[in-house]
Amino acid sequence: MGTIAGRQRPVRCLSGNERYRTVLSQGQRHSSRNFSLRAVANEMGAPRLGIIVSRKVAKRSVDRNRGKRLLREHFRSVQDTLAPLDIVVQVRTDLRSCNNASLRAELSALMKELWSMAGFSNP
Repeated sequence: MGTIAGRQRPVRCLSGNERYRTVLSQGQRHSSRNFSLRAVANEMGAPRLGIIVSRKVAKRSVDRNRGKRLLREHFRSVQDTLAPLDIVVQVRTDLRSCNNASLRAELSALMKELWSMAGFSNP
């Protein structure tokens, strides 16, 4: 994981409702027990991440923020190896019963599945 002047590298974020809608409607979908991932190619030349965690899934904000933090950490660690894709990850279940190590392993497996199906090298 690279750092910039002693800080972690920022995550490139997806912004705007229209881009989220495009990825959700046109993107390849890959799902696991806790996450649903959709991805579509972008013209920016760099991968971007969008995160969706609804209150239906996690009532407490601390649980929603934990899920978002884990997703950003994982994306940050692999973003240099990723193809230029817009990726939207939706949390599907309450993550309180899962430990961080199992969630990271699940995210890694989901990313590898996406890359193998899309014809890219593994992150």
